[in-house]
Amino acid sequence: LFCVSVAIWGFGGYMVATTKDITQADMWWRLTHIGVIFVPLLFTHFVYEFLKKETKPLVPILYVIGFFFLWANLFTNFFIANMRWTFNQFYYDSPPGIFYTPYTILFFALIIYTHILLWRAHKTAPPSKKTQISYFFIATLVGFAGGSLSFLPVYGIDLYPYGNLTVFLYPLIITYAIIQKQL
Repeated sequence: LFCVSVAIWGFGGYMVATTKDITQADMWWRLTHIGVIFVPLLFTHFVYEFLKKETKPLVPILYVIGFFFLWANLFTNFFIANMRWTFNQFYYDSPPGIFYTPYTILFFALIIYTHILLWRAHKTAPPSKKTQISYFFIATLVGFAGGSLSFLPVYGIDLYPYGNLTVFLYPLIITYAIIQKQL
């Protein structure tokens, strides 16, 4: 499901980049954010399962918050409020609605938190699990480091989203780890 969310984000981003119509861009950004909203939640849930950690009560609370943001995204202008022509190429969902910044903070907090969990588990894991954690940590760190730069234009920092190009490395690294390291 985590990978499906990333795929929704990627496909939606492609569709945003191919439309010059502001109404269609707004629709595609809202559909894209269905995936974006659930990326950090599903990632956190996956890390809890991967590390065999108890998920209660954090994970269910995160899903409630996620469905709240999903509702705000699909049915209000409190998440995506505006469209702005950027890079002389496409519309960006900018400036954001009032719920977008709390979501952005949640996104980064969860990504940092889960990587800390992985780092701590790595220190005490047996050698085979340590190798799996290492590959997973590197793959997700590379993917998130590049993909998270997509938030910048939302806040008016017009750095072209070249970082998205690193996201494809995540499945390549994970596939290698699954095949070679029994991840």
